[in-house]
Amino acid sequence: MRAPSFAIATAIFLVGLGMNSLTFGQDEDKGGFFGVSIGQVEVDVSTSDFDDGSLISRDVDDTDTVWKLFGGYRFNKNLAIEGGFADGGEIKFDGVSAGGFLWAPGPVSATVETESIYVAVVGVIPFKKWALFGKLGFHRWEADSSVTNTIIGAFSFDDDGTDPMYGIGVEWRPTERLGVRFEYEVFTEVLDEDAAATSVGFVYKMR
Repeated sequence: MRAPSFAIATAIFLVGLGMNSLTFGQDEDKGGFFGVSIGQVEVDVSTSDFDDGSLISRDVDDTDTVWKLFGGYRFNKNLAIEGGFADGGEIKFDGVSAGGFLWAPGPVSATVETESIYVAVVGVIPFKKWALFGKLGFHRWEADSSVTNTIIGAFSFDDDGTDPMYGIGVEWRPTERLGVRFEYEVFTEVLDEDAAATSVGFVYKMR
């Protein structure tokens, strides 16, 4: 899976900052918000990432359900800041090795669970009850990995890092307080791979 160009999100973000028309009043949009989203995440991995040249058979499941809690503050009709927690789901790998540098002979399996805490600047292009938005920020990710190999047994290890994230989306506001959000986000460099999440969620605007 290849993520959309980082330039697309950047362009939408910059346009959002420059828009000055087709909106609710500025005072109506200002204020805090929070929400929850659920969707699907896909990580840019393949079976070759687990292969030391000894695998006889191999299979990887790089998609899982993702959920997110988020909140933030909208300063005006075009600019907001957002932070949140995103559960990155689980990657699963299964294979059989003939014995090599990494794997001992026999069945092998691995699972990787990830999560991220992020903060991002959000640029908004509002159109009455609809709005397009783009976000740029950073996420602090953690990955918990467990590996099982017939001869060497089971072991686990953790990793973490801080890397860029970005996203684009659309929000529909059927009422003054409640919004429905559709978005696509990329959390980069999670164990050197990008995790792309597509989700739908609900946003509640506070006074």
